[in-house]
Amino acid sequence: MQVLLTSPLLIIEIVMFKEEIKLKGFLVIRINDNIVMEVPNIVVNTGKNYTASRISGNSPTPMSHMAIGSGTSTPLVGDTTLESELSRVAFSSSTVSDNTIIFRANYGPGVGTGAINEAGIFNAGNGGIMLCRTTFQTSNKDSTDEMSIVWTIQVG
Repeated sequence: MQVLLTSPLLIIEIVMFKEEIKLKGFLVIRINDNIVMEVPNIVVNTGKNYTASRISGNSPTPMSHMAIGSGTSTPLVGDTTLESELSRVAFSSSTVSDNTIIFRANYGPGVGTGAINEAGIFNAGNGGIMLCRTTFQTSNKDSTDEMSIVWTIQVG
């Protein structure tokens, strides 16, 4: 919005800016090196509050873990946990480049086996703050399978 105020001796220009910061993400799931799923996620309210807290200088524990589960309910911004968590592992890596962060997690043989329908990012190995959650069509992980998830979050 731009407002121009004028008088014979004075011209004042007032410019108002409105800018939004949005967090959006998607993840790629591989089982035994084959891509089985590519899905978007939602950033939940606790994740938005966490991000605002970090920007304001507060230092909650950084995001550090990824969880998978068998829940199928539609993700809602009010979610604080997975519906039915099966396994949670520490990130194998996290990389920041420009306005993007990439989290990677690996679930080896015997870890998080069964029908996988949901995933989330957390700042603790137990409990903690959930940044985002997604659900997807069933991906079956057998006890001998290796699964990796690459989760990309963009700030824009």
